[in-house]
Amino acid sequence: MSTALAACPSGGRTLLDQEFRPAGPQLVREIRKSVRGCLGREVSVPDESADDVLVVVSELVTNSLLHATGSPIRLTLTLLEDLRILSGSVHDCGAVAFELPGSDVPAGAENGRGLLVVAALTSHCWIEPSRYGKAVRFALALPECRSDDLP
Repeated sequence: MSTALAACPSGGRTLLDQEFRPAGPQLVREIRKSVRGCLGREVSVPDESADDVLVVVSELVTNSLLHATGSPIRLTLTLLEDLRILSGSVHDCGAVAFELPGSDVPAGAENGRGLLVVAALTSHCWIEPSRYGKAVRFALALPECRSDDLP
């Protein structure tokens, strides 16, 4: 964890804090829509950064659907405005894994790369126990917005 995050882990402005009930694969689409709307309303980020956030959230929610079957999923997004860091977490009732998987996924495997994608797109990603299971947390450094980045 970076010192910037360690210095203000609970600071920032909450952009989204919502619980979702699993309802099949369409839940990922519903959550992506909520996140895209939130990013459009609450903070100006370049399209590429918004796309990265959507991929990260989609991967983490998909993992929750696959590994914490039937459990409610809570998604939070927080903006640390002064630092231009978007912090997020996906909570579920699944078992806690204390480390992220390595890059030893067999070449022909159809699954097992989601957290590797998340780690590649974020500045930091970690797993920790939560009150009812686990939380996968991430932080993404946002570039400064230029006027030509805005829609």
